[in-house]
Amino acid sequence: MWRSIPQVSCHGRRFCSSIINDHVHLLSGLTEADESRPVTLVQDTQSAQRVLRILESLGPDHYHACDTEVAQIDVKMVGPVGNGNVTCLSIYSGPDVDFGNGPYVWVDNLDAAEGTLEYFRGFLESTKIKKIWHNYSFDRHVLMNPSTKINVQGLGGDTMHMARLWNTARFQKGGYSLEALSADLMHRRKKPMKEIFGVPKLKKDGSAGKELLLPLVEDLQRFPEFRERWIRYSAYDAECTWFLHKVLKHKLESTLWHHTTENGQSVRHTMYEFYQKYIVPFGECLTDIERKGMHVDRELLAQVELQALEDQKMLENSVLDWAKRYVPEAHRMNISSSAQKQQLLFAPYENPKKNIVLPAEKAFEVENTEQIIEPGKTKAKKKREILIKGLGIPPVALTAGGAPAATAEALRELAGKPHADPTQYGAAYNHFDNHEEGAAACTALKQMYDIASINTMLNNFILPLQDLADENGRVHCSLNLNTDTGRLSSRKPNLQNQAYRYRIRDAFTAPPGKLLIVADYSQLELRLLAHVTQCKGMIEAFKAGGDFHSRTAMGMYDYVQKAVEAGEVLLEWDSSQGKPPVPLLKDAFSKERKHAKILNFSIAYGKTPFGLAKDFNVSRSEAANTLERWYADRPEVKKWQEQAIQTARLFGYTRTLMGRYRMLPDAMSTNNSFAAKKAKSHAERAAINTPIQGAAADVVMQAMLNIHKNEHLRQLGFEMVCQIHDEIIMEGPQEHAKEACAVMVDLMENPFESSLSVRLEVDAKIDSSWYKAK
Repeated sequence: MWRSIPQVSCHGRRFCSSIINDHVHLLSGLTEADESRPVTLVQDTQSAQRVLRILESLGPDHYHACDTEVAQIDVKMVGPVGNGNVTCLSIYSGPDVDFGNGPYVWVDNLDAAEGTLEYFRGFLESTKIKKIWHNYSFDRHVLMNPSTKINVQGLGGDTMHMARLWNTARFQKGGYSLEALSADLMHRRKKPMKEIFGVPKLKKDGSAGKELLLPLVEDLQRFPEFRERWIRYSAYDAECTWFLHKVLKHKLESTLWHHTTENGQSVRHTMYEFYQKYIVPFGECLTDIERKGMHVDRELLAQVELQALEDQKMLENSVLDWAKRYVPEAHRMNISSSAQKQQLLFAPYENPKKNIVLPAEKAFEVENTEQIIEPGKTKAKKKREILIKGLGIPPVALTAGGAPAATAEALRELAGKPHADPTQYGAAYNHFDNHEEGAAACTALKQMYDIASINTMLNNFILPLQDLADENGRVHCSLNLNTDTGRLSSRKPNLQNQAYRYRIRDAFTAPPGKLLIVADYSQLELRLLAHVTQCKGMIEAFKAGGDFHSRTAMGMYDYVQKAVEAGEVLLEWDSSQGKPPVPLLKDAFSKERKHAKILNFSIAYGKTPFGLAKDFNVSRSEAANTLERWYADRPEVKKWQEQAIQTARLFGYTRTLMGRYRMLPDAMSTNNSFAAKKAKSHAERAAINTPIQGAAADVVMQAMLNIHKNEHLRQLGFEMVCQIHDEIIMEGPQEHAKEACAVMVDLMENPFESSLSVRLEVDAKIDSSWYKAK
């Protein structure tokens, strides 16, 4: 059966597509990968031409599902740009299409067949032929890698993006993998590779063990004992993708986006139209950004690495010196060990419900570097024990298993801010009998937090950025549409969580002759909150300009407003005119402005009096009064939030500015259990938060699309290289930077055809590094 078929024809089985049930999808033609499935192999010019003729005959409106298999890549360690070699391509154009040996096409691209993919360049690069993928970004990048250099275009659909648009909360159901979606939506189990191809790991005696090892992709494709199953397995991925696209297309077509009136008639627009209009081009846009990547200064990163390691060692020595007060052999402790930190800080501790016990003293094994010989022994052992006596500090948080948490966040809360002015000692301070001990403990805990912070910087940024940079010094992170609100996340490296320590952003530079434009939306979520809620007070404050948080404080506190009206303080002052005649509001009423600022940024998250009391360090009643003062000046926000929660309770969803859904079934729950109430409360906060965070994601997405398709920017030589939070970063020739910056700002400030109630403002700077342009 493994041969190229001499006759290729299009005839065939009729696909019953009349009804796809929303709950049970019984799709004819989709079967498990088995030993009887015939596949049309393409390994030479003749077989390639036959398949290409039938693909062309299907016309521009036909959808073709494609999938690659890739060797020489560890996806847990690196991204697909510049890594991996495509060993084969599978194509499935539907059950009605017969390539002479059934509907499955498998293009070999390994060993003697290497280069066969070149015949399919026109098919893959065509913008008119619609190709469907699952995780388009990965396949597009590996096909563009040096061994093939095929620039895939003509995205007809990415079933991963479609599934996320349909339901953003699938993480409890296995996520958005092809296996999980096929099992859930089509009731077809796609077996894991290890289950199909795993071979037993041999024991020392040569017998087969229970552990299974997965052979290399190229070995699965080469060796006779795997090859037939491998070809069917590969073809099955394309088939799954084709049917999954059909299911998800039906679901999106069944979901309302909005109504319009055209020629006096009401027209219903669906979420599939939304997907085609926005998410398909956005998928292309994101892969272009990933492919371009950001240039990094590896020499600077190497210097930063040395500095970080030096700082870490100094902090460790300081912590161990402090610990010697209580543990004689503290110098042998491993300060990075969670178990040893838990013992030192929290023992004795007991949690009977979780069966957790930390004794007052506990022995830990260390290397016997001193060659100490135990009593009664004649020779020093490789390991010996040290005793760690606990301080008994009450924990501020517990691990999932019920033990005291020694995480970075817990350490920060225990430490407080011992170096602040004025000093703010943390929760650990009051445990000690005198000021000197309490202050020293908080300082040491802060140092432990700093050690953990430096370790995070090393492992997440400083080292990976050096390792992941390609031969041109560019890092290609993966941008993912995988958050509940539609905000982008990134991996390898995760730039969304970039920290400012060691000025890591200074390592992101423009290559010689080029500059970066870093454009950042100003108070984007606040402006969108004003627009979405149609809050008159917020809209007027933004139109007036100036210090928005000071204006908020003036609206919240009568005495602050009276002080401004009496001329005792100034709302704003132009510093070019010298020193102000009276104090500024932000200085005279700094506490009130701080509270106003916290509330401005917290309201969209459904902040409660309990949370505010913690933020403000005041009683819950005082926090509630402050919250009510904010709402009193902005009643439209309160009304909108109540309506958003009611919608979620009635219908189980919320929507963003552009109409994307977030399903919130927990909001409809009538269960009175503690867990159900907690889930419902979380869903109600999401009903408030998602429309604002999602609106911000909508604005950024539309701005990116406008920038991506702008011919003027392309002619000036500028390309997007990164998107993080509310920032978009472009790179291009320094001689055109000012002109490109003006175009970019205009596109970002006017993302939609019609204006919002509040003007969007963008701060943009041009410089040689990300840090300098901030």
